[in-house]
Amino acid sequence: MKKRKNTFFIICFLFFSFQVFAGEKDIVVIESYSQKIQWDVDYANEIKKSLGNDYKITFFEMNTKVLPPQEHQGMGIKAINLISKIKPSLVILGDDPALKFVGPQLEKDQIRTVYLGINDNPRIYFDQEPKYMTGVLERPLIRRSAAFIKKIIPQAKKVLILFDHARTSEIVFKDFFDNQSSVSFSDIKYDIFLLNKFSEWKNLVLKANKEYDAIIIGLYFSLNENNKNVNHEEV
Repeated sequence: MKKRKNTFFIICFLFFSFQVFAGEKDIVVIESYSQKIQWDVDYANEIKKSLGNDYKITFFEMNTKVLPPQEHQGMGIKAINLISKIKPSLVILGDDPALKFVGPQLEKDQIRTVYLGINDNPRIYFDQEPKYMTGVLERPLIRRSAAFIKKIIPQAKKVLILFDHARTSEIVFKDFFDNQSSVSFSDIKYDIFLLNKFSEWKNLVLKANKEYDAIIIGLYFSLNENNKNVNHEEV
């Protein structure tokens, strides 16, 4: 994690080195999620620590873990409007929704941008390879983590993996499990579920002991019940 953060801030520095600033030095950070999620808190604090003394930093929360998917594009438009108003020297995009809904317009406007925490291939969000962007990818060690189950539970034969149905979960499901609901490696069968409703999540957990030797918890911030987001701490 520390190495990845260092890489990220080196990239920011290099981008600044080629930028001529006019007037106030502004940076806009577009968070895909919100400050209620520890991941956002951690990288926001690092940005403030490394750049806050020299630049005015404005944060915008898209809150896509809580808002329904049909509202995500609208939040992207709000972020773009904020950027147009501030006219920052640099934009930082946190995670895939920000890159998807904000990145293409920034590339079109030739605004220097650094992204972080991107799970999918960044090129899929653009019609052609972007020239004004760079950043750091996030690659969860899914298979290595799963294989570690065998070390701590040698007798394990079947494991349940639970994800919500957020964008990042879909990317992990595609990239690491080839969109298959069941995979086998290290002599263990893994059943993968992407769920929307908290009630479905609870039912699987309560019944898991009858069929599975362990549960791997993936992402769970976007579960809902009765069209309302369920607090992650409750999950």
